[in-house]
Amino acid sequence: MATKIQKTVLITDLDNTLYDWFSSWHAGFSQVLELLQSISGIPEKQLLEKIKRVHERHRTSEYSFLLKELEADGIKLTADDFTRLVRTYQMGRDGHLKLYPTVLETLSELRRNGTLIVAYTESISLYTTFRLSVLELDGLIDIVYFPETHDVSDDWVKQGLSFFEPIELEKTLYRYTPRNEVKPNPKLLTHLIRDIGASKGECVYVGDSLMKDVAMAEAADVDTAHAGYDVPDKKPGYNLLQGVTHWSVGEVQKEISTNAEPKIVLTKFGDLTDHFEFGPFQGGVRFGPIEQVVDLWKKTVDVQMHFNDTEMKIRGLAITLLTAMLTVTGFAIKEKLNIVSGLFFLTAAVWSLFYVMDEFWYHRLLKGSVVYGERLEQIISRWVPGPHLTECIGAASPVIGLHSKHKIRVFYWTIAALLLLCGWLYPSAPTGPAVTAPAAPIRTDSFRL
Repeated sequence: MATKIQKTVLITDLDNTLYDWFSSWHAGFSQVLELLQSISGIPEKQLLEKIKRVHERHRTSEYSFLLKELEADGIKLTADDFTRLVRTYQMGRDGHLKLYPTVLETLSELRRNGTLIVAYTESISLYTTFRLSVLELDGLIDIVYFPETHDVSDDWVKQGLSFFEPIELEKTLYRYTPRNEVKPNPKLLTHLIRDIGASKGECVYVGDSLMKDVAMAEAADVDTAHAGYDVPDKKPGYNLLQGVTHWSVGEVQKEISTNAEPKIVLTKFGDLTDHFEFGPFQGGVRFGPIEQVVDLWKKTVDVQMHFNDTEMKIRGLAITLLTAMLTVTGFAIKEKLNIVSGLFFLTAAVWSLFYVMDEFWYHRLLKGSVVYGERLEQIISRWVPGPHLTECIGAASPVIGLHSKHKIRVFYWTIAALLLLCGWLYPSAPTGPAVTAPAAPIRTDSFRL
């Protein structure tokens, strides 16, 4: 048996390498196309031409706001049409989005070995973060390199006009590749390897495209393996992708005519471990010297403590004000005033304002600092293995399945509900014994016998 090649860094493509991107895209897009034809009455050929122009303009074949731009191009869509089309795309896509066999097991094994796992894709961050999150690859991959997302209005997302829901990665680090830089780019791959603090000899690159992946890695003098277990251009419906692709005719022809001959062809992703011996990565992702990273982490912990302290002060002030208002309410009850119900409702309203400030203002800032701290700890773990402060706190925080935001809601919502219940049940006017006004005295001097 041939000796395995020693590697400590895996650089992998994503689409059609770790998961079946084409089947997922085709299942969603083909159904949207059919529904669009039914709604608009536009012939398929003309509709495909309109879609291709949008894809070319945004340099992607899965533009999330396609419907909005088609509307601007003269296709009339109602609010119900948008909802039906978006849901149709998402249901088709999600039903076919899955990892290839042995991907999860292989990445998990490499992760346990301490191998650095890096993803490099042309797919824009909006789509990539969604897929990494849904497929539970967030955290299994150490760092991902991708282009920054489109410049679009947040209102489009809020109105449900987007095929993809924006999702932030919580554990995997990410870096943006330069705008307008696409594969194959051996210089960009070389820069990526230098950025993670590795040498080319430590790395192996895996991808499905002979032109964009294999030929690029070979030109950069990096060992490569071809993900040959799924070939999209052999699948039914691939001509639909060719009809709306953002690739130019020249790029398509170049891909077809590429004669790269990979030395290693994988029949499944797990074959990687048959050819390479993966060990722990000893370098460090280049975010600066370890001392600087630790100092930055310390400042992040200080920020976490600041926001946590602010939340405690808000809750303390809320309880103080609650006590004062309940005291006033108690006095009103004692004096049988008819404002008791109003005081309960007013107290509930003020209490709710503190809740809004707590969860939707400062707690979000605290959560952001915690996520950033976790990312820094992942970097530090390359020098100091093992669990760290933020990770341990996060693991110990839940109580019977309740996380911090759930605890906040239980705390505020329970008291607010009791106040509202008291205000609703308490009589609007005091009910005491009836008081009869004394009868007016009879003046006998006004009567004469």
